[in-house]
Amino acid sequence: AYEMLRSLVGSEMCIRDRSTGASIINMAEAAETAVTNEVKPGGGAEVQPIQEKQHVYGDNITDDQLSWLHSMEAIFALICIVGIVLQLIMVWVEPVGWACVAVYFLYNVIAITLARIFLLILKFEEKESLMIGIRIALVMVAYGLSVIFTLEAMDNSTMLLLFGIAGTLNVVILIPAAIHELFLLYYSRKEQVGTTHGVPLTRCQNVLVLAVLLFSYVVLGGVGVCSFAIVVGNSGSGNIWWVNLGFYGALNLMVIFIPRVAHLVETDTQMWPIVAFLWQNVVELIAAVLLIVSLFFLDDNDLSRWFGIVGVMNGLLGATAMVITLLLVYCRPRTEAGHMVANTTKVLDEVVVSKDEHKQDEAQGGESMTKASTVHAH
Repeated sequence: AYEMLRSLVGSEMCIRDRSTGASIINMAEAAETAVTNEVKPGGGAEVQPIQEKQHVYGDNITDDQLSWLHSMEAIFALICIVGIVLQLIMVWVEPVGWACVAVYFLYNVIAITLARIFLLILKFEEKESLMIGIRIALVMVAYGLSVIFTLEAMDNSTMLLLFGIAGTLNVVILIPAAIHELFLLYYSRKEQVGTTHGVPLTRCQNVLVLAVLLFSYVVLGGVGVCSFAIVVGNSGSGNIWWVNLGFYGALNLMVIFIPRVAHLVETDTQMWPIVAFLWQNVVELIAAVLLIVSLFFLDDNDLSRWFGIVGVMNGLLGATAMVITLLLVYCRPRTEAGHMVANTTKVLDEVVVSKDEHKQDEAQGGESMTKASTVHAH
């Protein structure tokens, strides 16, 4: 009788434990359903997903972002290849230069997407996205080289002026986009979103960021002051233009370091670098607008050609620096986020697997209880 009572108590405890475990699973599933769904106010049975706030710069890159990067890669490749072919034809057929100008303007307009493209890639360090970024930067380098080597064959002063304006248009279009992306990054970091894999900057890295910021403020200030003096003085040529060209050329030194510094800022955990670069982009936008306005006063073909070449060199060096930075990040990432993709399908698969494992555990538990009851009965 004692053995029978002990077996009954043991069986009752096993059943109670199973019920408790099942109730915990049910509570977890109910909580998950409550978080992801809401019932209509009318009390109907239909459920609708809750629209949660989405952060562009979270902890990991998403499938949608990867798909968008692939689409932009195809667009940039098409524009750059067409541009290269037209630049080569223009050497022998001068009127094709107008088509070259049109493609170059289109290229600089599409550049508005570059801010998000490279900020996404540098922030998440995901391998596939890094290769996309490298390919985009390489076609940009190839297009920039074709423009530089064929610009000498362009004798039309209007074409040269438009090439110079298009080069600065790149900056005017790209900077507001960069400011917008930095704001998104700022608010995400302020809400402690996307900081899981962040790595604080070392003392040397902080010094590098500060040095690049100070240098950029000096150079941009020089471009802005010279351009303003040209507009006020209505100067079409002279030494002031060569000084302005010198400051404009110094921008090429800045763009060499910007990709590396942007990578440090995005994978950092501090707030001040983002704020500092927000203001730096505002100053750069003002300087670029003043430079574009001043170019309408320029009446020297040699200076026009030099401004066009420096503008293309700016983009060329920036793209080359980006390729080098992306290769370094691919080989030596700063964070652990690179191998993780925030994939909804992957998450759902994991949930299904966990539920299947739970069912298997329940079945095994039932078999164990049946065997135990049989043994006790015998």
